[in-house]
Amino acid sequence: GSSSFLPTEAEAKTFALAGIGLFLLVRLVAAMLTAGLLAGLFPVAAERIANAVLVPSPKRLVLYTLLGFAAIVATPIAIVLLLASFVGIGLAALLGAAYILALLLAYLYAAIILGAAFMRTFLKRQDVPWKSALLGMLVLYIIGLIPTAGVIIGFVFSATALGAMLAVFYRFAFNKEKHA
Repeated sequence: GSSSFLPTEAEAKTFALAGIGLFLLVRLVAAMLTAGLLAGLFPVAAERIANAVLVPSPKRLVLYTLLGFAAIVATPIAIVLLLASFVGIGLAALLGAAYILALLLAYLYAAIILGAAFMRTFLKRQDVPWKSALLGMLVLYIIGLIPTAGVIIGFVFSATALGAMLAVFYRFAFNKEKHA
């Protein structure tokens, strides 16, 4: 006789749900691992960026968010303008790579900042351990699963983190004082 090796419709739906669940779980673990490694390997940078955002001044928080939005909008425009000249093509490629890296780091630092905020609020800890990065990534990931609002909230958190990163790195690179 003939035998079919194809799953039934019910089995296919079960396999699809299991596959989606496994994909989301692996993605979450990878994001948590990356954020934890970033906070663990570069604790001074994580602490400086978190301290920059977690100040009691709402004005500074808004300024970091606006700086992040400006960088997100202005950088692609600068890349397109650089592509207009032969010499600018190399600079555009370099700026494009730096832009992609900055966006990825901004998302990771958004999770680190969120975790540090939770640790400071609930555990009264002022440092930024790698565990706070894991917690922050878990919370940011869960927020990101909310259909439209989650994406917007994640984008605003990432823009704030990008603005804080740019401000901290600018102070580090161009400040005449000695760095600790």
